[in-house]
Amino acid sequence: MRGDRIKDDSGTSILIEYILSLTITAILFTILLLLLGNVISTTERVILDEQLGIIAGDIANRLALASTNVYNNQYNDNYYGNLIADYTVILDLPPAVRGDHYLIQINYSDASKTGTVKVAWGSNVDVNRTATFHSDTGVANTTLFYNTGNKGKIFYPDSNSKIALMVF
Repeated sequence: MRGDRIKDDSGTSILIEYILSLTITAILFTILLLLLGNVISTTERVILDEQLGIIAGDIANRLALASTNVYNNQYNDNYYGNLIADYTVILDLPPAVRGDHYLIQINYSDASKTGTVKVAWGSNVDVNRTATFHSDTGVANTTLFYNTGNKGKIFYPDSNSKIALMVF
C-alpha cells in the first residue's frame, strides 16, 4: 500500500506561482509609478519654462517700450525747454512661480544698445528663460528677487540716468 501513494506537489506549485505573480505585479507597478512620475516632472518643467519665458518676454518688451518713449520724447518740454523727469511704469508681475520666488537679471550693453532679461526659478536657477530687447536709452544692469505680492517699476528718474527696474 505504501508504494501506491503518489507524491502530491500541487500545494508547492500554487505557492511558487503566487509568489512569482506577486513579484512580477510589484515590478510592473513600480515601473508604472516611475514612468508616471517622469511624465509629471516633464510636464511641470515645460509649464515652468513657458511661464518664465512669458515673464522674461513681458519685461523685455516693457523695457523696450520705456526706451522708445524716453528716446522719442527726450523728456523735452518744448514750451518750457526743460527736461521732464520721472518716467514711471508700474508692472503687475505674475505671482511667484510654482510657489517660489524668481530671479530677474537684466544685462545691457551700451555698445550694441541691446540687452537681455533672464528670469530664473528661485528653487533651481538652472531653470531659466532669456529674452532680448533693444534700447537706445541706457538700461541699468540689475538683479532682483521677486516674491509674491510685490510690484515692479520701470522708471527713468532724470536725463542723466539710465532706465531701471526695481521691485517694491
